[in-house]
Amino acid sequence: LWNVLAEQKVALLADEVGMGKTFQALGIAALLWKMKPDARVLVMAPNRDLCLHWRREFNNLVSSHYRVVDHTVKNSVDGLAVPSIEICKSLPDLDAAVSQGVSHFYLTTIHSLSGLLRGEDTYDRSPDIVAGERAKEIHESIKSALGPEGFDLIIVDEAHYLRNIHGGSQRVAAAREFFGTRKDPLSQRALLLTATPSHTRLSDVNSIFSYCLDSGEGWTSEADRASHLLNNYGLRRMRLMEGDGKLFSKRHYRHEK
Repeated sequence: LWNVLAEQKVALLADEVGMGKTFQALGIAALLWKMKPDARVLVMAPNRDLCLHWRREFNNLVSSHYRVVDHTVKNSVDGLAVPSIEICKSLPDLDAAVSQGVSHFYLTTIHSLSGLLRGEDTYDRSPDIVAGERAKEIHESIKSALGPEGFDLIIVDEAHYLRNIHGGSQRVAAAREFFGTRKDPLSQRALLLTATPSHTRLSDVNSIFSYCLDSGEGWTSEADRASHLLNNYGLRRMRLMEGDGKLFSKRHYRHEK
């Protein structure tokens, strides 16, 4: 996973449910902090409860599984994490926290991409356009605070929440401007997590990647594009179930392409 991020700057971890995607992603963050102690990491999870889950899992990883007291990930005083954690309920809160430099590990929600307007009057302008403008302002403010390279790593949990790229919603418009373009990304590296990269159709794969990569125009089919993306940027493990003295993956009992 680290090698894919180093080479491609974008990676998709599509392990099945229960295979430890959160721990693997936190392992990547820990390795990054070990190499660069002042690295800034952002996790976007679907909701606040999952942000709290990420915080618990990080503390659990460091206290119970990270063995070396290196003073970059684990301290010697109480054996807990060195990087401070800041949970931000909205993108403006994230912008303020980053501008103040309060943390090395920020957590916010994918839902915050839908809450930039909060019912305010857009003066007969399309809400998605206004939301995109607000998100772009936040993008520029964060980049101004962190420097031209932005975050060192962004982790998007349950990335299939961003698959409806043609829905015309505030979330899509805000996400496009918040994550930035290939030439001006919000982060040096992007790690996408989902157990279901193709949620309802093959175009979902391209949609999930579209916030981090160019649109990929010129492909003759969605299948070819999806195959290219998953082969070059994706990693996946299947769960194995024991029965009749053997181990079976779901490919043995379920038709899946």
